[in-house]
Amino acid sequence: MIFAGNNTNLLGAKLLRRDQVWVTEKNNFGATELYAIADYKPSTGGKARNKEAIEQNYIDGKYGGVPFLGNLENFLERYSNEQEATK
Repeated sequence: MIFAGNNTNLLGAKLLRRDQVWVTEKNNFGATELYAIADYKPSTGGKARNKEAIEQNYIDGKYGGVPFLGNLENFLERYSNEQEATK
């Protein structure tokens, strides 16, 4: 079964092993890259341990896949302008 979710609490519930958790991240060219947390290699060497706090490490950006909204003010301004135009 494959599912996608945005609830990081699932990562901390000890329901999934690290080889069952995959992260997506857009590269500089806009292509999406997919990789398992089990394949993550920390800068200190080795691999992610089984007992790592996956949820906290993900939130801290350790595995990548952190959403980047860019300039939020520009986004909100464009959204507001589009809403005004449709009225």
